[in-house]
Amino acid sequence: MSELVQFEYELPSGDLILVNALVSPGRPALPASLNFPGEPGEGPEIEDLYCFLKDQSGINPPFDPTGLWYWAGERFKKVIADLEDYAEEQYRDQQ
Repeated sequence: MSELVQFEYELPSGDLILVNALVSPGRPALPASLNFPGEPGEGPEIEDLYCFLKDQSGINPPFDPTGLWYWAGERFKKVIADLEDYAEEQYRDQQ
């Protein structure tokens, strides 16, 4: 069963976006037995990300962060990857 995670994220440009993420809980590890070698657990999975620009007038238009990158120290990082990492972190904090 998916769970909704909501948070605000500041883009590298300084604009705020509202993010609604549907996160599924993943799968627990399956222990080994005499007839089964076992399997590691899987972490939470982001199913959908819905982003909206946070507007001062209260109208929040949809926003697609796909294709946005920013400089993170010694390399570029995708904004969408950062959003997914933050959504997983928020999901774990809610548990």
